[in-house]
Amino acid sequence: MRPFARSIIILLVLCVGVSHAAAPSAPPPVWAFFKNPMMSKTKISPSGNYIASIISKQGIETILVWNIRTNEKKPILKFPGANYQIDWLEWASDRRIVLSMQYKEAIGGAGYLATRLHAVDRDGENLRELTKNWELDKHPLANAQLVSMFDEDESQILVSWLGRVVAVNLDSGNSTTYQARAQDLAGFQVDPHDRVRGGWKRRRDQTKMSFYARVRDTEPFKKLQSSDPAEGPRFFPVGFHDQDPSLLYAVSDHETGRLALYEYDIEANEFGERLFASDRYDLSPLPVLDGDNRTVGVFYATDTPQHKIFDPGAAALQARIDRALPDSFNRVTNYSRDSGRMIIESASATRLPRTYLYLAKEGQMIELSQAYPDLRDDQLGKAKTLNVTARDGLQFRAFLTLPPGAKPKNLPIVALVHGGPASRDVVRYDPWVQFLASRGYGVLQANYRGSTGYGWKFQEKGHRQWGLTMQDDVTDAVRLLVDKGVADPQRIAIVGGSYGGYASYMGVIREPELFRCGASYGGVSDLHLLIDQDSWYFDGDAFTKASIGAEVKDREKLARTSPARLASRVTRPILVAHSKDDQRVVFSHSEKMIEALEEAGAPHETLLLDYGMHHLNVERERIEFFETLEDFLARCTAPLPQAS
Repeated sequence: MRPFARSIIILLVLCVGVSHAAAPSAPPPVWAFFKNPMMSKTKISPSGNYIASIISKQGIETILVWNIRTNEKKPILKFPGANYQIDWLEWASDRRIVLSMQYKEAIGGAGYLATRLHAVDRDGENLRELTKNWELDKHPLANAQLVSMFDEDESQILVSWLGRVVAVNLDSGNSTTYQARAQDLAGFQVDPHDRVRGGWKRRRDQTKMSFYARVRDTEPFKKLQSSDPAEGPRFFPVGFHDQDPSLLYAVSDHETGRLALYEYDIEANEFGERLFASDRYDLSPLPVLDGDNRTVGVFYATDTPQHKIFDPGAAALQARIDRALPDSFNRVTNYSRDSGRMIIESASATRLPRTYLYLAKEGQMIELSQAYPDLRDDQLGKAKTLNVTARDGLQFRAFLTLPPGAKPKNLPIVALVHGGPASRDVVRYDPWVQFLASRGYGVLQANYRGSTGYGWKFQEKGHRQWGLTMQDDVTDAVRLLVDKGVADPQRIAIVGGSYGGYASYMGVIREPELFRCGASYGGVSDLHLLIDQDSWYFDGDAFTKASIGAEVKDREKLARTSPARLASRVTRPILVAHSKDDQRVVFSHSEKMIEALEEAGAPHETLLLDYGMHHLNVERERIEFFETLEDFLARCTAPLPQAS
């Protein structure tokens, strides 16, 4: 490859433009936090001569291609974003870009997301839907998942489709079988040389999933280990070794109860050396990859995002990047073929997300974009870590983000409950958190029992505890702030989306003396309805029974913890917000909640959106929700009048 010319660095003034920030005396407007990122999903071409990115303006997303050598920028595709969204894009060659689009599919009166693959030339010509002739009418929910960009042949990609791997021609869309159906496996995985080496097997009536692998791609697959998200232990492959075909990197909690990183001998079918473990936190199965697609480390999180890189060369590169971008979590998202140029995403809880081009040979870091140019780093609130002891003695972690410049004393508080519930909050840039902090609220995020990342036993303690001990944990974290004088006990609200929306309902119902109001976006209101939905579509009946409860056996318990069935107990204002296009928590949850609140004469407000889906992906509706939330919270947490 030709070295990067010095003159290119001078030409490469790629910052898209910086808008004027809000005046220091006033908080930034709502839209400054919740517009689409100005630049996202940035990727560099194999030669390193072109960059493709999603650019957003007034809610319209455009793929922009930059010729680095000439600094020419060309918009090639435009997407309104309401009915579909770009999930990812990748360069297959310097000519051809592959992108995955998420579409809404209507099935049985409900909407679901399905992915469709497209390819387009870098000049915008020859747009083709690659999945157009793939029997989609027979399998509308089957999503085409990228397995590999197939570097040996830039005219094809490898895609997992209905239990097999197919090689798809990027010009014609024609596909040929690369890996036939085998042993009822799905979710195939390849090694760095694009050999199909592993896959998953799971029966729908079981929670256990088994991983199969092989040393040579001419052999049958053999079962290695199983992973059970309902009971444990857990086992997840991270990546295959690039030189030793018998060696797999995997995370497992069979020894410590927390996911640790191991070598695994496929031939002997046994664990090898333990490479890295945390004494408190799970590691993630998400690999750190180098420019040759080798697994060189693993991601995880303590209170903040982290990565453990065990390859010396990759570790040295990461150290150079971190020195150039201190006080941030820096992640290489992709490389040129010779690894001389790479795209870096960088952010932290007090540093807004930015995208960089790193020229490794020259040692130069070039800022391409700040995701939210109408905000400044000094407008962000700082987070404090809290250790909370629940009423039953369980200890867990929580984070309190203070309003910029505020002291932790007598603050109005928003308890912001994360979704999942099998998820987790970490200290990082979060627009929900920073928006609320900018409005003067202390923002409390509790990693209640059932949250992920703290080992299997902690996560398991949340099973079948919807509205019970998981809810107690959130309450206990809030009461800790009251006891310490941090919270104004008369000005506390509870807010969340999805499971967090459910917890907001239950917080107002169970603790009306603590919470002045609650706000839910896309919240679960009826556990019977959720179980019925999940049992046939998302996770299967077995997992739903283990994590939430059995619809018949636990009927009374589920009724006692379903907000729509407890509306007569609501005495504090509730904001019910939902998108009619929500694919995860169906809109009928909010319909039931609103009907129950109206019948009970309970105080409530509603915001019903048309296109926002489960994650508020449509810009204008996302801004509308947070404008509504701002007004709702300002009214319901206003200072109480002083007694005369």
